[in-house]
Amino acid sequence: MSSELIRKQSSAHTYYSEYTYTQLYSLVLLVVECCEDPRKHHAAIFDKYMDKRYKRASLFAETEMRRGFQVLDVSSSSTGAWQMACEDSQPWRLKTS
Repeated sequence: MSSELIRKQSSAHTYYSEYTYTQLYSLVLLVVECCEDPRKHHAAIFDKYMDKRYKRASLFAETEMRRGFQVLDVSSSSTGAWQMACEDSQPWRLKTS
């Protein structure tokens, strides 16, 4: 059974990041694509994050990709009412309150 990259985005995730899952979706897909063969396409980054200082994050990501890591489709994401309310917001604006 494959894992899911993002299982659920709560209203707190949306509130604090100021981005909805829909807004992040294409970026998440790009990151996952870069992780599909990191030793070939991003060797320097892969090597950097193999270091103990970074808790060998490269190995963790590589292992999860091999296990079938997947991203939830935007339409199947259950992210709560807050995301729907913020869907048309512009997160780059400064908050006035």
